[in-house]
Amino acid sequence: MLQNNLIKILSTFSRKEMTRFVEFSRSPYFNKHKEVGRLIDYLNKIYPNFNHQNCQREVIFKSLFQQQKHNQSHLALLFTYSMRLLDKFLIQEQFKENNAFHKVLLLRNLRHRKQYGYYEKTMTNLEKELDSSSFKNSTFYNLQFLKASESDAYFTQRSKHEKDHSIQKKQNNLDNYYLAEKLRDGCEMSVRSKILEINYSTSLLELAVKEVQQNLDYYEAIPSISVYYHIYLMLVNEGHEYFFEALPVLQKYSSFFPKEELQNMYNYFQNYCIGQINRGERQFLKETFHLFVDQLDKELLMDENGFLDQWHYKNIVTSAIRLKEMDWTKQFIDNFKSRLHPEVVENAYSYNLASYYYSTNQLDKVLDLLVKVEYTDIQYNLGAKSLLLRTYYDLEESEALLSLTRSFRQYLSRNRLIPENRRKAMSNLIRFTNRAHSIKANFGFDSKAKSQKDLAKLIEKINATDLIINQDWLDTKIDELKKRII
Repeated sequence: MLQNNLIKILSTFSRKEMTRFVEFSRSPYFNKHKEVGRLIDYLNKIYPNFNHQNCQREVIFKSLFQQQKHNQSHLALLFTYSMRLLDKFLIQEQFKENNAFHKVLLLRNLRHRKQYGYYEKTMTNLEKELDSSSFKNSTFYNLQFLKASESDAYFTQRSKHEKDHSIQKKQNNLDNYYLAEKLRDGCEMSVRSKILEINYSTSLLELAVKEVQQNLDYYEAIPSISVYYHIYLMLVNEGHEYFFEALPVLQKYSSFFPKEELQNMYNYFQNYCIGQINRGERQFLKETFHLFVDQLDKELLMDENGFLDQWHYKNIVTSAIRLKEMDWTKQFIDNFKSRLHPEVVENAYSYNLASYYYSTNQLDKVLDLLVKVEYTDIQYNLGAKSLLLRTYYDLEESEALLSLTRSFRQYLSRNRLIPENRRKAMSNLIRFTNRAHSIKANFGFDSKAKSQKDLAKLIEKINATDLIINQDWLDTKIDELKKRII
């Protein structure tokens, strides 16, 4: 029964949601079936501990009908009725989030009943509510369109010979909604076409882009159209100027969008920067860092419970370190430790603090942190081992480096959850680090000519290899070897 949709959905509920559902089930307007109410009361009693024992068919039936013989078809019917009730509850939960839409439906009903006095009062309240809305995304223009559409229907029904601009407002808001949604989808289609290798039909999208382009002075004042128009140009055109034109527009209008939509907008810029960095455009390291700081200020990187995602935490530290923002990095690591989820805080804090210590050449502190922490997460485990490898190399700890190399290779070969490209990149780092360490350790024993020959071979192999993790670090160590040999 754990795979039953009713139980699967209820297992996702918060305590407050479960309480509201129980109250919903006890309303005779929505549920007149007493046995359905008893089933929901039982599920509420065992919530959130749904398990194989208390969710067995026989256990549930006996709890509901103690004196009756087990009847599976009757129980199945109760679950069907309860699932229908849950459907209504979920719709109601979603429905209550949009008060303006409620009023549009209310207006429609009042118009049918010809309750014109209350209709006009309700319309005035709806107009005030929309005028005071802080969001100006496509949903806002959709609501404006629905309001204008209802207002036009009211004008037609009353058949008064007077001026009315409802139909014009209806068209204007329909255009705004259409263009905003068209451009928004255009941005997503541009990204997906590259990832999924899909060719989307864009004929009407191209017309939408042309419309905005030809009337840019007008549309620049409409946040949802302006932002998505500039993001779309950034995504489909070559040239960094589109990025630097789009970013100020987003920052100007960021307060007009709900959190989830604003997060998606920032993701477009973040991914653009990552793509440029991968192409060797190092100037976008700074842009990535500034995007992170901007999102931190706006609380966009926090989840619904206010926790900072551990991978955002790590990526921000990495960006700041690469930009040599060391004082800022240390303050961030310490100040935002309390914003991490309790389940990940120690690992995330220790790993990122170790990264900071490595970058400031406090190598003993790196070892103190990393050798005491057992990372169960693959990404942290790989990162910690890689950081230890670099630390042992810098400290010239030959035995520790050799021991880590053996265990690291075993970990890579045995863990099938590691993506193949990452496995190869890590293996190449191990191989080349060991070879560089060998050349470095034999400086006093090998002739200068041999050292130069060995180093030249190593450089040739590195240049012929595509996948190497931490290649910037490796290149730095190779440069140090070159200077010592010369």
